Amino acid sequence: MGLSDVKQAAYENLDLLEQVVRFKDRFYPSRSAHYDKATPPYLRLIPTPSNITALRQDYESMRSMVFGNPPSFDEIIAQLKQMETEMNHLVR
Repeated sequence: MGLSDVKQAAYENLDLLEQVVRFKDRFYPSRSAHYDKATPPYLRLIPTPSNITALRQDYESMRSMVFGNPPSFDEIIAQLKQMETEMNHLVR
C-alpha cells in the first residue's frame, strides 16, 4: 500500500478509519483491543521487538510464494516505519 496510489486515498479518508474504529468498538468489544489507539497520532504499524524475529523467519520461509521480486523483510519494516510516521502526523 505504501508504494501505491491507495496510500494517498487512505490518508485523505480518515473518516472511514474512524467509522471502522467505532464499529469495531461497538460490535467487537475486547479488553485487549485498544480501539482508541487505532487512529492518528497513536497508530502503530511496526511489530513489537518480541515479534520481529518470528515474523522475519515466517516471511523468509514464505518469500518464494510472492510473485515477482519480493521486497526484503527489512524493506517492508522500513516502509511500515515511514507510513507509521506519516499517518501519525496527519492533521484533521
